[in-house]
Amino acid sequence: MTRSHWLSASAGKVAALCGICSILLSGPAVAQSTSKCSPVEGQSAEMPALAFEHPVAQPARTVARFNLERRNPVSGALRPHYGLDFDGEFDDPIFAAADGVVRYRATWGGYGRIIIIDHADGVQTRYAHLESYADGLEVGERVQAGQLIGGMGSTGNSSGVHLHFEIRHNCEAVDPTLYLPKKQSPDLRA
Repeated sequence: MTRSHWLSASAGKVAALCGICSILLSGPAVAQSTSKCSPVEGQSAEMPALAFEHPVAQPARTVARFNLERRNPVSGALRPHYGLDFDGEFDDPIFAAADGVVRYRATWGGYGRIIIIDHADGVQTRYAHLESYADGLEVGERVQAGQLIGGMGSTGNSSGVHLHFEIRHNCEAVDPTLYLPKKQSPDLRA
């Protein structure tokens, strides 16, 4: 199912308000494979120009933003927040933000159920706290921007139903608001 098919099937739907991401990213990753992120040798430090789409249907409220000095809402500890959190309801559709290849699809610590997609030139997107994966979506599969990849949830270290979305370049987190189209609500919380 593509974004446009889902939008036409759910016209008039209003997303419910829900929690703020509280993933804990310090500490070793539990790896299913040898690596979830591999820097591209000789790659430029500058983020390549890629056309990203929103990973959730619009309008969606952004409830937490990229913030390197954020207080975790569950533990109160100072922990970086490396992505954007979009609120919604259980199993709301999650879409690939750009063309790429599924690198990882499993449960990973505080991220809960997560999908990681590799894109061109060392760029990667992460979709965390998922309730479900799209039928047939497997590691190694090519996906297109706007393709259904999963359903929103609250797995892992999460304080409510939402999507935690990250963009990384050569394994370093970058602020997704700099690359996503300016469609969603400006209503942001730290």
